[in-house]
Amino acid sequence: MPMPTKKHSWDNDPKVMEWFKLIGNARTIFNYSHDFGFFMEYVEANTEFKTPSEIFDSRREDLTSNDMPTRRRWEDIVKNYLDNLNKNPKDYRANTKKSYIRTVESFFSKLHLPLEYSKNELKFEPSQKEKVSKEWIPSNEEIRLLYRMANSSRDRAILLTLYQSGFSEVDVCNMKIEDFPFYDQNESWNIPLNEDLYHERLREKTNISQKTCISREALEEIRIMLQSRGFPKKDISS
Repeated sequence: MPMPTKKHSWDNDPKVMEWFKLIGNARTIFNYSHDFGFFMEYVEANTEFKTPSEIFDSRREDLTSNDMPTRRRWEDIVKNYLDNLNKNPKDYRANTKKSYIRTVESFFSKLHLPLEYSKNELKFEPSQKEKVSKEWIPSNEEIRLLYRMANSSRDRAILLTLYQSGFSEVDVCNMKIEDFPFYDQNESWNIPLNEDLYHERLREKTNISQKTCISREALEEIRIMLQSRGFPKKDISS
């Protein structure tokens, strides 16, 4: 099987060749070759070991010891490597770090010297982009208060649509009358007062079709708003 082209000093290391042969999949080998390079850079900079074969020999010898810190030397090195990834200025995503660690674990496990960790011992910190800031989410009571304080049917319609439908504020601001079956052929209100309206739209950024419900309460406020304006045929959000 042809091997992907690599540019590492350890390409022809016997243990790497054995590892890749056991994997057998060219695409996986290509990915592991790339990811393993980061681990080798860390090992070379922070330990006395310079080749994959030296790492293998060290691990095999460590496992014959009765001293637990010695037996767990490589578990600790890999944990420190992960800590280095967590603090890296490149701000790697959690899944990227998991991929890098999975590559290292494959090297040891395929060569029958697997690393052993307790549950949740390896901590993959999310990147700053993945950290979600907590936003204010109004309670039912707060929505009722806002509803009572609204100055017009337009404001109440916007509030109920936002709260009940799942549409974003951008979606609601971009809504147009012509996108909804509000009127029949006789230009009369077309939606029964005791029914909700299911509305489907294509999200521009994701190109995903989103279907959601506009409640009968929101529809009633929209009807009152449009009636007060003479039932116009466009510009629902203005």
